[in-house]
Amino acid sequence: MGRRGGSTTLQVKSVQYAMTNQQRDIPNIEISPNSQSSSTNGRNSVVFLVRSDVKKELERGKRKFESGDCEGAKVAYERALDLDPGCAIAYFYLGFTFHEMGNYEMAKEYYLQAIDLEKRQALFLEHLVRLHFELEEYSVCLVRFQEAMVVGSLQPISYGLMGRAHYELDRFTEAIDCLQKMLEIETEPRLQRIAYYYLVLTHLRDNSPIPARLYAQKLLAVSEYDRLIFSGLAERFQNAGCLSLALAFLERLREESCDVTDRIEDVQLAIARADSQIPRLFSSDEEKLLHRIHFLSQSGTDRIYKVLLTLMETSSVLVKEAVLTWCRKFGYEVPDKDLSDCLNGPALLKEAAFQYMAETFEPRFLNFLLGQMHHSSRDVQLAVARYLERSGQLEHLSVLECQMETASGAGLRRQIQRAINQIKRRHTEETDKLIHKNLETLRRTSLSEKKEGWGTLQWIFITLVGAYLLIWMMFHLF
Repeated sequence: MGRRGGSTTLQVKSVQYAMTNQQRDIPNIEISPNSQSSSTNGRNSVVFLVRSDVKKELERGKRKFESGDCEGAKVAYERALDLDPGCAIAYFYLGFTFHEMGNYEMAKEYYLQAIDLEKRQALFLEHLVRLHFELEEYSVCLVRFQEAMVVGSLQPISYGLMGRAHYELDRFTEAIDCLQKMLEIETEPRLQRIAYYYLVLTHLRDNSPIPARLYAQKLLAVSEYDRLIFSGLAERFQNAGCLSLALAFLERLREESCDVTDRIEDVQLAIARADSQIPRLFSSDEEKLLHRIHFLSQSGTDRIYKVLLTLMETSSVLVKEAVLTWCRKFGYEVPDKDLSDCLNGPALLKEAAFQYMAETFEPRFLNFLLGQMHHSSRDVQLAVARYLERSGQLEHLSVLECQMETASGAGLRRQIQRAINQIKRRHTEETDKLIHKNLETLRRTSLSEKKEGWGTLQWIFITLVGAYLLIWMMFHLF
């Protein structure tokens, strides 16, 4: 965390706190009385069967915790353990209580004891991971998450925390994959906005302004807002030179009665300075025009963007290439018509268009870009390899491995190897999920068959007892 300076550090930490503490209520676990302790696990429900006397203490502890009496909850859970030292859920609840009290060492100890007793309970592992996350032990956090994924489905927020951990370790592709997975399965709007926030940060850190702008616009489009998120993104985009986007976040904050007047004035002044150069773009001298576009490469505003798009109608190849480069830097969209014209133009324009398309990371460009892996331009090869690092599938490995044999330059070879590694990682994770899903289905089928078999035995037993009683009654009555 220390590498981020100024107020942004505090904002990132605050949003991290919001993510890790969003579900601070004690987990909704059903506890049913039974003569033995056992469990079933799943994403949405966890059921533990415990003895009746243990159940009373666990429920007493839960009521104490929910009323804010952590000390009373701890005493109740300790009584439950006195009654049944092998009760995994009691260890877990104690760990959860110590976690809430800020005693991380005791929390870790009890979480681990619960895991030792219920090794297939993903919920226990997830909470231990959150503890490691709050301690900023990100590498340990990721190892524990992998263990949790092997034994059960993760909760949506856990994918977000995995993404956050990868982000801190500069593993941007993995971070993006995890955060996108969180968005696929998370239904709570507040957590969705946090996922978008970290997707924006990750793309900005990975020098991918086009998708960063896309996710930022999705945040601006929702009616709800988060002060910390909007304030943090305003600062990030201002630092990146995306002034109009920074202003949009600040204006949303002002609409919600936040005092951001000074910040808005600073951004508006910077926009006015940049936009004051727009009249100089109307020149027929190519050299002067290129110099002025280069001068404007320090700032990205909506007015400059609109004027630069009109220059795509000029006949100058160098001017068009400069406009594409400017749009790549600040994440602005290039219309498909202009891209198509560039692809049908000279080699320099084609290369610029290939690089722009690769940096969008849009799936619709996959097949087209795959054919450019053998392009003569090293910059195009780098851009396509980076695109495949994010979007490539197993069937694309042969193209990358073939290119690795002829690639020149250490930087290009490293990028191709990263793409190969990420494709293999994604394939391995998908395979593991499929195997786990099949094993879980078989396990449930086996349990169902055992229950049916037990039901049959019960029916036979009841029938025999009934027949015995009927014969006994007939013998004694008659």
